Amino acid sequence: DLPAFGDSITFTNLPFDTLKSYGVLLLQNGDPNTIFSSFSAANPGGQTQMVRLSSDPGRFMLGLEDLAVAYQQCDRDFNDILVQITGVTLALL
Repeated sequence: DLPAFGDSITFTNLPFDTLKSYGVLLLQNGDPNTIFSSFSAANPGGQTQMVRLSSDPGRFMLGLEDLAVAYQQCDRDFNDILVQITGVTLALL
């Protein structure tokens, strides 16, 4: 579950395995029929829904677009949801 508009949430001590690769999935409005992935080929039209915004050592910032990029109503700003992972180096697909 995401925090309210404009708020943030922090999770600590997540059990990441640095030897594995991870992906991000977003269910639009909790609808399991509308899922966006960090793996572009899995998205409508094969479009990129998530972009890496930072690549500092030990910090990973991912920007997500909440509307399907393949459709005209999308603003393609990739700032609708920001995911930041710090303190670990991960491969993200």
